[in-house]
Amino acid sequence: MYISLERRRPSASFLAAILCLFGVVSRAIVGQAATVTYSLLSAQSYLTLTGTVTSADIRIQPQSPGANTAHLAGSIVGDLSGNSITFSGTSSIVAQQNPDGFFAPAPNPPLANRVDNMGLQGTLLGGLVLAFQAALRNAEATITSGTATFNTLSTVDIGFTSGQLDYIDHLNGTQNQLNLTSFSPGSSTGTIERTISGGSDTITIPVSFTDQFSVAAPSDSTVTITGQIVADRPAIIPGDFNQDDHVNAADILAMESALTNVSAYESAHNLTSAEFTTLGDLNGDGQVNNADLQALLTLLKSGGGSTGAVPEPSSLLLLAFGGFALVVRRRIDPKARR
Repeated sequence: MYISLERRRPSASFLAAILCLFGVVSRAIVGQAATVTYSLLSAQSYLTLTGTVTSADIRIQPQSPGANTAHLAGSIVGDLSGNSITFSGTSSIVAQQNPDGFFAPAPNPPLANRVDNMGLQGTLLGGLVLAFQAALRNAEATITSGTATFNTLSTVDIGFTSGQLDYIDHLNGTQNQLNLTSFSPGSSTGTIERTISGGSDTITIPVSFTDQFSVAAPSDSTVTITGQIVADRPAIIPGDFNQDDHVNAADILAMESALTNVSAYESAHNLTSAEFTTLGDLNGDGQVNNADLQALLTLLKSGGGSTGAVPEPSSLLLLAFGGFALVVRRRIDPKARR
């Protein structure tokens, strides 16, 4: 029998085993879709309405420059799984007050908390005759359904959840009001982009759909809505356990600490279980445990982290022992808190 007396450096797997012996508790989490919330970036999110009434040769125009464009606020909510997101109607897209002010016609009856989103008008004879005016007010919408795969062509349905359209027909002097929820959701097809950069996870949803309605003849009118919805949330960078937008040696003890109490870490950093899996499942097995700590060490040793020097394995071992010894001492000796 041959017995090797060769001295070897402690390996990452040995470190993981030592941590297990000292009671570093990990939790296996099966990968699942996470419900996430993105906040709209109002300056970049907008919808623009154009259209025609072909039977009367009327072109729908803004009442003033920019009056047919509404900027948006609110949130996009969906179930994020891998490279796709599924919408189920819980997003809140809120059209903002148009900077051009209030539009005609005034709401009748008067509207409490009035927010004028768009002001539109139609003209005849090359703009010589004003045919109608319309104002879109207090409009809110949601993404009613659809699953989008990021950076590929996808279709989502967008529908109004509240709001009204006030319009006056100047040719016969009548004024009417429509509830926006009476319009069917529109299907918008485009490439929904997702970028993770600078600590932000940003999605861009292009909007483009056309609807037809009747004015003087069946389906003689066409309205086209175009624009985009841009929203972001703090990015989850796999391995960045201290949340400084870098993956380096500073994340080793942060990951060790997270594994001792996953629930507390999730609560402190406002993460769902699935998001914690995205952060910590570095070996891609759908679980977060000490095997991922080894994967982090391997990543750093191979130069796969972002910044910062990586200690030698022996230094890592001492670092881990020191950190965990401090945790144990605090648990045993109340005086350590003083």
